[in-house]
Amino acid sequence: MHFYVLAGPAEIDGDTVKITEVPARAKFPVKVTLVAWQYGRGAEPAIKTAEPVEQTFFVTKERR
Repeated sequence: MHFYVLAGPAEIDGDTVKITEVPARAKFPVKVTLVAWQYGRGAEPAIKTAEPVEQTFFVTKERR
């Protein structure tokens, strides 16, 4: 399975999602959307390629 960031201040590092610097004037909560995808296999037993799946979450501002 593979992942990539579709939108928002994040990056993928191996199997970990890391929040990157949020722009100073960003309005919270900030939306981050990730996509997971997986190739199929042509050899027997054949497996169809999976449809990409999106997951969205929000980054909130820390209260002090």
